[in-house]
Amino acid sequence: MLQTEGKRIADALGEIGMLRKVSRGWHEGEMKLPCAVVQMSGEKTAGHWDDREYLTEVTAYVRCYGKNAGELEMLAPLVREAMEGLGYQREFAWEDGNGAALGLVERYKTYLTNI
Repeated sequence: MLQTEGKRIADALGEIGMLRKVSRGWHEGEMKLPCAVVQMSGEKTAGHWDDREYLTEVTAYVRCYGKNAGELEMLAPLVREAMEGLGYQREFAWEDGNGAALGLVERYKTYLTNI
């Protein structure tokens, strides 16, 4: 399920015209700013009945990097809108950076039915 959800998120974020690159992993030397990296961080059973998992909690991280804070401020609402359109809710966010780019990391969660 994580691979399928990761692709679904990356495809949705790929529709954001402002993003120059959306990836499921880091590609050294290839990342053009602004970019986003999707990382699926986990899944766990959220509902189990009759010896079967009916509901799964899925958690994902979306890491966006831009040249400056202004670029991230324009990008953040577009990413949040795309994630909410997929049924995800933002749980937590923090800024990140390595000197070459400013980053915004957001953790999202959703529940998927397995019927």
